[in-house]
Amino acid sequence: MAVSAMDMNDLDAKVRSALESSDTDAMLKPLDPAVHWGPAEEPERGCHERHQAMRAVTSR
Repeated sequence: MAVSAMDMNDLDAKVRSALESSDTDAMLKPLDPAVHWGPAEEPERGCHERHQAMRAVTSR
């Protein structure tokens, strides 16, 4: 599926607003429920869903 520049700008604005306001619910919305965040060469490591990813981001 192709993503338009307008879609990316809209996503960027939503993520930026959520980060600036520390609104974790808003930060979760654009993430796929099955997001994987971690080393590609070791898929068993890292985060395997969006709540794990948010915990990793907000704990820094």
